[in-house]
Amino acid sequence: MTCARYYVGVFCTIVIYGYFYVSKNFHKVFGFEKDTIFLGKQEDIRERFHPEDFMINVANIKARNYIYEQPVERRKDYKFTHELRILNEKNKWVRCIIQSSNIELDAKGHFWLNMCLCDLSPIQDLDYPGRAVLWDTLTGDVIFSIEGKKQSNINVTEREKEVLSLISEGKISKEIADKLFISINTVNNHRKNIIEKLNVSNSSEAVKCATKLGII
Repeated sequence: MTCARYYVGVFCTIVIYGYFYVSKNFHKVFGFEKDTIFLGKQEDIRERFHPEDFMINVANIKARNYIYEQPVERRKDYKFTHELRILNEKNKWVRCIIQSSNIELDAKGHFWLNMCLCDLSPIQDLDYPGRAVLWDTLTGDVIFSIEGKKQSNINVTEREKEVLSLISEGKISKEIADKLFISINTVNNHRKNIIEKLNVSNSSEAVKCATKLGII
């Protein structure tokens, strides 16, 4: 006898627009007010990621780029699984597992409809950083796996903190270079190192992550 897997939350995304469907029990289980989150832009939920789990965004970009390198007929044969901590509206961190699959492509082979199955993690260890895995559902192979970093393992130098602070003020690379009496190339190298250390995908995410971690 085969038992169906029960998921406490299901939500679907029209990729270019954002979330358009969330199962009724999702909000209650995870501690969100009904209709105040998810039904809209995907950034609404990403803002609630634990700062040590921002690498999920990097992993998502890496997964998307890999899948787009595959033949169109294979692009629905992958599952992106991520385990991370999300801050709910009761101001409590909850650890969840989200399995994301692309179930429809548009006429050009681009992602169009995505379905996510969401569960509370059986291990509610809120001290352990998140992780992400891309699977090939036909072969069972792991394409890649990425893990987050503990704050204590993130070594941001004083100069990098200065650059981050100036980025948070809206300064561009030339202005930062003039302020710190360094070259634009050096500023850009600092930006690159900061993004790598914080496991984020851009400077904007780096500022958000660093602020939440108390680095700046």
